Amino acid sequence: MHVQRAEGASVNTMLRLGIGCGAALMLAACAGLPTEPDVIALPGSGKSLEQFRADDARCRDYAKPAPEGKGNYFDAQRRYDIAYTQCMYAAGHRVPVPAATLVEPGRATWYPAVTPPAGTREPASVPPPGTPPPK
Repeated sequence: MHVQRAEGASVNTMLRLGIGCGAALMLAACAGLPTEPDVIALPGSGKSLEQFRADDARCRDYAKPAPEGKGNYFDAQRRYDIAYTQCMYAAGHRVPVPAATLVEPGRATWYPAVTPPAGTREPASVPPPGTPPPK
């Protein structure tokens, strides 16, 4: 069997390059679980910075994925962000949502409800589709 190689490249160089690429692929496949949110949260009205920091720490812990979680890193990050956002919102903080996630009534994707961590309040209920805005 004859292996062609780039002009001037030695077998050792090609072998090292192949091993390096293989190692990089293996590391990428074994990416760790998310450790922080990819969303921003801001202190809620009337909330102190100390309250915000305490709630942020509690919600980061609440959103931590289980080590035996299934799926890839991006799925785990999405689930982490959803749980963190719900937790911070339930604690009374502001969590901006990108405009791309706002959809017309009846077209929303619903996720299963999760029980918020102890010490948080339930968010206000959402009015049914078609309800006129408050005046």
